[in-house]
Amino acid sequence: MLTRDEPEFVQLAAALLQHPAMPTDSLERLGTRMFTPTYKGFAWVFTSILENPNLTPGLLQQMVKLHGGDSGKSSRYALQAMMHPNYDQPALYQLLTASNHRLVKDLLQYRDYVQNPALPEKEIRYLASPEVIRHIFEMPGSDRFIGEVAANPNTPRDILYNLLRRKAPEIDRKLITNTAMTASEMVILWQRAAGKYHHLFAENSATPGDILQTIAAQDDAPLKKLLSNANTPAIVLEQLYLALYSSRIKRALNAARRQQHIEILLKHPNISGDLMDKILHAEEESRLVGIAAANPGATEEVLEKIARQEYDPFRDASVLLDSAVNKALVNNPATPQYVRRKLRRY
Repeated sequence: MLTRDEPEFVQLAAALLQHPAMPTDSLERLGTRMFTPTYKGFAWVFTSILENPNLTPGLLQQMVKLHGGDSGKSSRYALQAMMHPNYDQPALYQLLTASNHRLVKDLLQYRDYVQNPALPEKEIRYLASPEVIRHIFEMPGSDRFIGEVAANPNTPRDILYNLLRRKAPEIDRKLITNTAMTASEMVILWQRAAGKYHHLFAENSATPGDILQTIAAQDDAPLKKLLSNANTPAIVLEQLYLALYSSRIKRALNAARRQQHIEILLKHPNISGDLMDKILHAEEESRLVGIAAANPGATEEVLEKIARQEYDPFRDASVLLDSAVNKALVNNPATPQYVRRKLRRY
């Protein structure tokens, strides 16, 4: 007969605890009474029980209470229990009211908890409330924790505004990444940043176009992030395309990487018809033509030229349009009807 310390016993227990048909009373007995942090196979068993979707809120709270001591390992197990989707109490609230400072300090480092975009609004509000902030500002790393609240796009508007008023550099850096910020708030952050965090502004679609244009003019402009930003204006996209062929960028990018940048550019919703036409004539590559043909922002003139194979240096009216390009045109809602009538159907 197996003893509880044998590896085979631990494996069997872990498999049973994960099974969704495991009775709740058995989960409770094994999860809170039978195994303690001093047990050799505890970590494996504890992780296994947390994978069970049927854990009840009451059982999870018992697990938090049991493993919420001041020892480092024990507090981390309690935090794992709090991350379970069935845990229905605001975790930080319970920790603060219990004055369990070791657990609060650990939670400050538990970035996944605060960054979770599905975190309920009531809990976000509590995390950013004056009561909580007073507690956590006394601890090292508090700005990093509040910064994660600032980065969450589901954080309510009034809380974002209050966090903006704090003028804390670590919080500001996180606010810059939040797509829920308004254009005027991004301008405030830009002025405060004083030339820093260009890469963060460049990848946030909430950043106004004039700021993106300023960043694009810098020698160290993050080209790929600017090209990938859906808010980058057409005039900036033209600047970036020219920059790809500057001597400085040519030294930094090999041909393959430059090609990747051009592909991203051709997919951009704000690319002008003139720039798309210029690129396709200059590059003369069927793959790029197919990417342009699939862009819903492409102009009718460009799509018509694609259908007539005007960007193919070896075009032959007797040869059918490349199948991938033809399919892209058929599936593109921007393709005009008079062009569609000449395409093959799938």
